[in-house]
Amino acid sequence: MHDYLDKLARMLEKFAITDEEKEDILDDYRQMIDDGVDKGMTDEEIIARIGTVDAVEKGLRSTYKLKQSNRKNSHKVIAVMPFVAVLLFFLGGFVFDAWHVSWMAFLLIPLSAVLVDGWNRKRGFPLTAASPFLAVITFMVLGFALDAWHPGWLVFLIIPMSGILESSRQSGVTIGMLAGLSVFVGVIAFILIGYATGVYVPTWLVLLLPIPIGLLEKKVSEYKALLLTSFFVSIALYLVLGFYVTTWVIALVGFAPFLFVGLMTGNITIITYQGKHSFLLKIVFVLSVIAFIVVGALYSAFVVSWLFLLITPMLAIVLQPGRRLMTELSPFVALLIFFLTGYFLDAWAIAWLAFLMIPVVAILEE
Repeated sequence: MHDYLDKLARMLEKFAITDEEKEDILDDYRQMIDDGVDKGMTDEEIIARIGTVDAVEKGLRSTYKLKQSNRKNSHKVIAVMPFVAVLLFFLGGFVFDAWHVSWMAFLLIPLSAVLVDGWNRKRGFPLTAASPFLAVITFMVLGFALDAWHPGWLVFLIIPMSGILESSRQSGVTIGMLAGLSVFVGVIAFILIGYATGVYVPTWLVLLLPIPIGLLEKKVSEYKALLLTSFFVSIALYLVLGFYVTTWVIALVGFAPFLFVGLMTGNITIITYQGKHSFLLKIVFVLSVIAFIVVGALYSAFVVSWLFLLITPMLAIVLQPGRRLMTELSPFVALLIFFLTGYFLDAWAIAWLAFLMIPVVAILEE
């Protein structure tokens, strides 16, 4: 509840009240918090009882006046900005012959309005609102001055990142906020490291950063430790296989432990079959993924090795009783015949005829 009192103190700074009045209000809420703690109440129960800081602010607005802000001078800044922008535009064009970038001076008009208004309100999301303009300016400067259009485009990621940062001002730094930011941090790291070194494999692993952070965000999960362990084991297996044993493509089989644990614990729900054979189907799915990667990499046959992924849904159909077995299997069988005949016999022109078996089987099984 210490954070609550800090937020309350910062909120009281908005009101035109004396220091003694502020301290009296803080003392009242401090006493109410202490009473709740003595009664064994949780933080959530105490806040529900005394009200959130926003609720307290609304109540105080009917009693106290807000401090006068310097909005008049701020509006002068906004009003004069179009003239400043025109001046900078022509100076940049005539003096430096930089018409191609001097036009960005006009972005100062909406940018100044956003920043000044946001500063006066002390609410909302001024940084998020300003970030598109800042991103455009930075991107153009990087592009025209350094010819760094790539990876300069990464500056546009400050837009969603600033939104995440500002939306967490009330709740503070949380694992959820870090998980959201990690998506963009991973992309930035992947692109910059790859651009600087030319090494994108296994650099792409930074894109998986949201996975462990997201798992840490789970408040209640008996499998959290197991999932985290399997994730890092899979990363280690992938790196060992890639660096010392085989190719990076085949090394992807190293993620089998994490995939398997995720399926078994229900945190990965690719397999939605809920019957008594669910465990078998999950094992078959993991093995089919491994076969897809290994066969595809060893024989450069990814165009056909993906057919291994059909084994799991076909087996699920076979294991479920009381169905029109051949009718439901026929699309998969037709697809197998089509690809295998076309790929190995180069008979694509006639291989498509295999799909005619689908309506025929449906009629015969009717």
